[in-house]
Amino acid sequence: MRDDYLIIAYCEVNLVDTQTSTHDLDFCTGLLCIELDSQSPLFTGKPPPLLTRDVANVLASQIADDLNRLLEEGIAPAGLVLAGALYDQTDVFRPRFPLLSALADLMRCAPRNAGLPPPRLAIGASDGRFPIDALNPQPQAVFGPLALLPFCLVGTSEVMDRVFMDMENTLARNGQASTTTHATVRAVFGIPVLNLFYATLGDLCAWLRNQMENNDLRGLWQLLEPALFERPGPHQVVLADSGNRYLLMDDMAWSPFYTFDDWARFGPGQTVAASQLSEGYQRWLQQSRLYAVALPAYGLPLRWVLGTPMIQQDETSAAMDALQAAPALNERYLTETIYLQAGAIHPVRLVATQHTERGLDTIAYSLAAFAIDGQLLSLEHFYPLCTDGLEAIASQIQQRSRNWGISHTIRQPGWLVYSPTERCLGVLDDNDQVVTAPKKH
Repeated sequence: MRDDYLIIAYCEVNLVDTQTSTHDLDFCTGLLCIELDSQSPLFTGKPPPLLTRDVANVLASQIADDLNRLLEEGIAPAGLVLAGALYDQTDVFRPRFPLLSALADLMRCAPRNAGLPPPRLAIGASDGRFPIDALNPQPQAVFGPLALLPFCLVGTSEVMDRVFMDMENTLARNGQASTTTHATVRAVFGIPVLNLFYATLGDLCAWLRNQMENNDLRGLWQLLEPALFERPGPHQVVLADSGNRYLLMDDMAWSPFYTFDDWARFGPGQTVAASQLSEGYQRWLQQSRLYAVALPAYGLPLRWVLGTPMIQQDETSAAMDALQAAPALNERYLTETIYLQAGAIHPVRLVATQHTERGLDTIAYSLAAFAIDGQLLSLEHFYPLCTDGLEAIASQIQQRSRNWGISHTIRQPGWLVYSPTERCLGVLDDNDQVVTAPKKH
């Protein structure tokens, strides 16, 4: 007599089935969705520990019981596979769904005797990890209000067609988990549970799209969707309210980064009124920073390049060519040299202006060197491109002071210092006047 569940430990799994072909199996995906109480002291925002094989087996059994109760014809004779872990949505919704594919592949390749239905697999962890990398939650994941426990049902195409339609027609309107499953999830993961329900992958895709649209991230879904479902690119998305431009190709997102001067003169801000330049650039930079975090979180690395006029075009292939031809920004910060006077005049004064705005922290630093007669010798802008970019910029300013043997002054006005008429950043002098360069070198 075989057990109802085959438990896979860390060490040994024979993934080769010599008795039955794996190509006659199909699968569909479901998810146990756990709404978390973010106000509870038990809520940490971090993924809970992975389950051992024995505990995962208990949970798998209860999920199978729930599905047999909820679905009109149950799930038999389909097999069921799950990993004993909770995942954030960024773990599940990654290009081509690697987590779900790994679960399905395990079931397809699990040994089974000819004529018997697929087994049920509950995958437990050993030493805090699963044996398959794709099943391990992202180490940097931070849980939001919804945790997910995905599972795959595997069987013949005929069985899966019936189960899939049953899940689609049932779970959205009547997918509540049992009180037993509710208590088990709360106990084994140590999390505060508000609600527990089952959903299909299609249900969760619709929910995620609505969530993103309601949080000013419509463009993120427009980039994520073709990556999830392997739709050939390139795909171009331009955010309507800010003009941020993103192109997706081969699971890589591309975007131009514009300094304030370039943004205002030939970039997305070229048509913005002079009186609205500060607000416009803040909005553009805020979206830029938001997507720089969100895209990699969903498995889409972001490649920044220096913004050029050629990138600002509607034809997707031409914009992609311009992006790929532009200089890549691989450093922690971008240095924009605005003015550099020829000659060997030694500066006697070094003034840095920190450009900040509420909600954005530091936008840039501007560094100006002056001669003894007050003549501007150089003007540079430094833009942070990552979290530790500010530290690198501070070190660069200090190094300039040491190289010239003079101290530097940092002005912190608390706003973006720029000339509306010239549409460019500047520095504040001792009289709080905006100093800009005569021309760009």
